[in-house]
Amino acid sequence: MTKRNILQAASKQYDPLGWLSPIVVRAKLLIQELWRKQVNWDEPLDDDFNNKWFQVAADVEQSASVVMARRYSVMSSNKSVYLHVFADASTKAYGAVAYLQSAGQVDFVMAKSRVSPLKTTTLPRLELRAALDSIKIKLWSDSQITLHWIFSKKQLKPFVANRVREICLLFPTSVWGYCHTDDNAADLLTRGISSTQLQSSTLWSHGPPWLPSQSNWPTWSPATVLHVQTNDEEVEPTLPATDAPVTLKPGLGQIIDITRYSKLTKLLRITAYVLRFITNIKQTLPKLSGHLTPTELSHAQVLWIKSVQQHSFCNEIANLQSKASRLPLIRQLRLHLNNEGIVCCGGRIHNAPVSQQVKFPYLLPQKHWLTELIIQDIHQRHFHSGTNSTVTYLRQLYWLPAARRHVRSILRHCVTCNKLSGSHYKAPSPPPLPKHRLQMMNPFTVTGIDFTGALYVRTSRGESKAYICLFTCASSRAVNLEVVTDLSEETFLQAFR
Repeated sequence: MTKRNILQAASKQYDPLGWLSPIVVRAKLLIQELWRKQVNWDEPLDDDFNNKWFQVAADVEQSASVVMARRYSVMSSNKSVYLHVFADASTKAYGAVAYLQSAGQVDFVMAKSRVSPLKTTTLPRLELRAALDSIKIKLWSDSQITLHWIFSKKQLKPFVANRVREICLLFPTSVWGYCHTDDNAADLLTRGISSTQLQSSTLWSHGPPWLPSQSNWPTWSPATVLHVQTNDEEVEPTLPATDAPVTLKPGLGQIIDITRYSKLTKLLRITAYVLRFITNIKQTLPKLSGHLTPTELSHAQVLWIKSVQQHSFCNEIANLQSKASRLPLIRQLRLHLNNEGIVCCGGRIHNAPVSQQVKFPYLLPQKHWLTELIIQDIHQRHFHSGTNSTVTYLRQLYWLPAARRHVRSILRHCVTCNKLSGSHYKAPSPPPLPKHRLQMMNPFTVTGIDFTGALYVRTSRGESKAYICLFTCASSRAVNLEVVTDLSEETFLQAFR
């Protein structure tokens, strides 16, 4: 057997509903293991892999005799119908399985499984991927860490926050529930079972026994304190329900889509016009009109920085407004709130004859569209200066963690800088020499022909044009030169003869 044969055999299984997923997932895991071992496509497998594949292939062949009922319970208006989706993950695979419940009857709908990425990731993150693959109505997971992340109001790490945000956009948190691992049918997807176990498993065909009766559903509260014995660095102890979550105030980002603008000046001008319109509505006289003033543009920029900080540093702002012990970032950068409610960084130039913003620069988030617009604006205002100069001008007004790295990544995509300092076009690699260039043969057996440009020669009748016909041997590189008077066919045949 080879990796190519195993992939061909595993891909031939036609199972759109995923009924045989607990069996087929074992073949997927074996293929991933071959990729991890960097086995070539047509390399014969060793005895260990052969034995594993023959066991999987026997179960796949035996699964052809599996019979399933493709019918659902009758749906009427006076019956409550639930679509239950169970999600689970392991270090090798993750997936989800759905059941339809109506009038005390539960039927299998479909299942979906995926192998875990080759890049090593933590088990709670895989559980979060499995939760994202679920669909709707009533969703079950046996991972309390995943459920706490979904219900959490805290600022999470980017990987977790992005998936939690997508999950919350698809489903409300009220549809999520917790079930024990032994009652989670999706657990069969992640570890795989044999064909015999699949045929006799009522958990896979009809779900857990408590599913038909809603009164027997397990209950779970996100307000409980989570105690988990694990070495996973992503897991953090969940605070009790008495800890009030940080509420975000609506800002400019919910009114104006900042990602639609590629220049800071355009964003500030549009924001200033919106603020002027609001001001003119509120007050009777005098109405603001004419060109925008520097004060309006500065006010718009301050509002944008404040709005971005309220969403990116909400925990730090809440900590600064309370009397609790300071967070590490606050102690490291000596953060404080100025009179306008903007988070500023401390320093040691309090007595310098400069403006307050230079003494206490505004704190910017590392990855935000406003930060990129500010860096691009500073770079263009100083005539496309390099990384060091752009960082110097940036830190006169703002403080950005890891500023040099972010500035370098943004300047790398500057079209004007690439036109001036970009590398030249590299010629493609020369192809291999043709066969007749490498064989021993008589000179001029294979001959190349070319003409030079016009040469001016003196004759008795004055100055006239002449050309040189070059006959080049392809193997010996010998050259024969013939002078011709023109480029006509007759003249070439005379030179060739």
